Amino acid sequence: MAQNQTESLGSLIDDFDRQSEPKKGSRGGGGSSKLPPKNVILSVVVLGCLIGAAVFAARALRTEVGSLERWSQERTLIDMETGEVFEDYRVADGVAFPLENPNTGTVTLLPAEACNWTRDGRAKWDPTWVYVPVGESVECPDCGRPVVGRNPQPPVELMLEALDRKEAGGG
Repeated sequence: MAQNQTESLGSLIDDFDRQSEPKKGSRGGGGSSKLPPKNVILSVVVLGCLIGAAVFAARALRTEVGSLERWSQERTLIDMETGEVFEDYRVADGVAFPLENPNTGTVTLLPAEACNWTRDGRAKWDPTWVYVPVGESVECPDCGRPVVGRNPQPPVELMLEALDRKEAGGG
């Protein structure tokens, strides 16, 4: 009985082939004659994606937030006399250090180095900022470890633990 039903229904593929055969005098393109050819549809989709990408890129480049240029000009500076820290201080192109402290008017701001260690040997997420003269090593006032120019961070595992502690409210 199942065989008789299969014979009476025919094959779905046979029906599809009959529908997609081009009529004499038609341009082809397959499918229904009411739809545009596939290459036209594909062209419209690709063009839409390109326009969308261009708009997205233009908006991303126009905004100041997250700008690579702005980020590259921001530094953490420290007053070498008072120890006052200026995080995300915007440094203009072509200026030489030391810079003028906006609070005191003295020319004592220099780049600061981060120390992410605690006295007990754990990492901390919020660093202690230290002024390190070029070519020298200075003891961190918080942990007692030596801090050098381009001071390395603790290993990633310890920094992730520090982030977990900070998010949990434990510092």
